[in-house]
Amino acid sequence: MMSGDVVQRTVTVTGTASADVRPDRATLSLGVQARRSSAQGAMGRAADRADHVVNALRDAGATDADLRTSGLNLWYDQSAGHYVATYSMTVSADLEHLGRYLDGAALAGADEFVLNGVSFSVSDRDTVVAPLRELALADARAKAIALAAAEGDTVAIAVRDSGVGMDDEALARVFEPYFSTKTSGTGLGLPIARRNVELSGGTIDVTSGKGDGTTVRVRLPVAETAAGPVSGSGAANTPGR
Repeated sequence: MMSGDVVQRTVTVTGTASADVRPDRATLSLGVQARRSSAQGAMGRAADRADHVVNALRDAGATDADLRTSGLNLWYDQSAGHYVATYSMTVSADLEHLGRYLDGAALAGADEFVLNGVSFSVSDRDTVVAPLRELALADARAKAIALAAAEGDTVAIAVRDSGVGMDDEALARVFEPYFSTKTSGTGLGLPIARRNVELSGGTIDVTSGKGDGTTVRVRLPVAETAAGPVSGSGAANTPGR
């Protein structure tokens, strides 16, 4: 029974790419915080102030698609002896409208207005990410090819069986056309294999011993092509020597 004795390593690489992009959108994280002696009073006040803020943002040009409620919380401040209610929201805006949105929301929220932060983004993300993805893939390919080349210029494959093996006389004739130790063999398998391997610039040899089985070793040069050992994910499968 034949078994493949192939040593193979998988080399995984990561490609990177970057670009300087000027953001054209901003997301404001804001809200109101109300303090009252009762939970109902705090919640009612927070809801009322939040309505004023939302209306001010709409007056400034925000649409319903731009506005999102992000949280409503209530807790009791033991040290101060009152309830605290917070109403949080986000609003997206073009950079040119950012100042107008902030002014309107802060005025409507008065002393209870809270600005939690501002984040910036690019509205058409795909136009930025698509070319970066291609650059990252190319970077991964280049790294994988370099690593594969560092493994050496030869791929070696060994196939071993656990049969009866051959004596020295039979081994000396193993590549001779029409020679076979089997009654049903043609004697052409190994001669054809050697011809194909040598046409590819490689070598093939056979070792055997009576009762020890037979091993066939094939050595082939690594193809000098960028597409050979590299897959689309940026990983290269490089057989060991």
